[in-house]
Amino acid sequence: MAIGFSAKKRVFGFFVEYIFVYMNRGRKTLRKDQANETAILKEKTYRKEEMFLSPYAKKARETLGRARAEEACPMRTDFQRDRDRIIYCKAFRRLKQKTQVFLSPEGDLYRTRLTHTLEVSQIARTIARALRLNEDLTEAISLAHDLGHTPFGHAGERALNQLCPGGFKHYVQSLRVVDKLEKEGRGLNLSWEVRNGIVTHTKGTWAATPEGRIVRMADQIAYVNHDIEDAVRAGVLDPDILPKDCTAVLGTTKSARITTMINSILRNSDGNVRVGTEENEAFLALRDFMYATVYVDKNHPLAGRGEVTEEELAPYPCVTFEQGTHNAVFFSEDISMPAVTPRHILVRDRATANDLTREINAYQPGIGLDDEVSRTVYASAMLLLKPRKRVSLGYIVRNHMLLSPMAQAYIQAMEEYAEKYKQSHLT
Repeated sequence: MAIGFSAKKRVFGFFVEYIFVYMNRGRKTLRKDQANETAILKEKTYRKEEMFLSPYAKKARETLGRARAEEACPMRTDFQRDRDRIIYCKAFRRLKQKTQVFLSPEGDLYRTRLTHTLEVSQIARTIARALRLNEDLTEAISLAHDLGHTPFGHAGERALNQLCPGGFKHYVQSLRVVDKLEKEGRGLNLSWEVRNGIVTHTKGTWAATPEGRIVRMADQIAYVNHDIEDAVRAGVLDPDILPKDCTAVLGTTKSARITTMINSILRNSDGNVRVGTEENEAFLALRDFMYATVYVDKNHPLAGRGEVTEEELAPYPCVTFEQGTHNAVFFSEDISMPAVTPRHILVRDRATANDLTREINAYQPGIGLDDEVSRTVYASAMLLLKPRKRVSLGYIVRNHMLLSPMAQAYIQAMEEYAEKYKQSHLT
């Protein structure tokens, strides 16, 4: 029996529709299978945590959740998802531009907030892994703990603390960054455990989880040791003057000190994360030494002296100002540093010079002219160098150029001031 053209068309259409429906069902089945596999992987992560992690560890399945409910990731746990959100946020990328201790140092070997964060994460994860705690939660807290830190090291934090009506604390600001500032005000909506670890990583109440307490310890271990290394590299600190009773317990190198602290935590932690008594006392003494030597803003020990010798200045860092490589206009503004100075810091902006002079008990050589701004704003003291040396002052003028009336007036004022100063101080 012959089949007409219309019948053939209907049969072909039915066949095509059948194939399309069959293939679509196959795709749905495949997607469903893939979703099932993804869910299985996540469930395996949960089960692995329950089987392997310590009873004291915070399991991802037990999280207190987020401030705003949202659809869960089919593959990652909440802590893994938080870690990824932190890495990809804008505040994390800004850490690379924030200095740790030293302001605008020469060279690229000094720590920034980003490298500090990575070192904290490494130390914290090492401890968490050895104690069978939740490494994902530990890493998330570590990566976010300094997101709210200021530029210019702790000097920036002190400045904002004076300016803000309610004060400024970088750990509170870190929580504000992840809660309110990221994603155009929506925040990252992190889990409760990560947020708790961020806001408690520095002072006050300890974190509610052992993972958060680990980060607090790792932060201190990291910054004390890498600040020592950076201070030695900058010529600010002589490693031989580190307290011998501290180095005898902790070690004489950065690696040895970090290893000692980690081993002490592993030996003494049983449910509650803690460090051994001997190691803790030595570490706190070393930290206090660093604060007194590198960080603290206090009066210089020689500030009350009228005259000092180069030998008396030798134990202290010398800060000198360098206008830069293209300094033809300025030539030089400072006298040469004393030859006996073992630690010399060269800076290229006045603010850094004054901050370092105040922060680390340094001194700046000068030409002997009184500086009202320095005395009032930076509370600096002027000392005379003994034995007194003759200093010649001058200025350079380009060929075929005339000094402006302002330049002429400035030179005249300097000449009058120098003569007045010589008569009152050097007679």
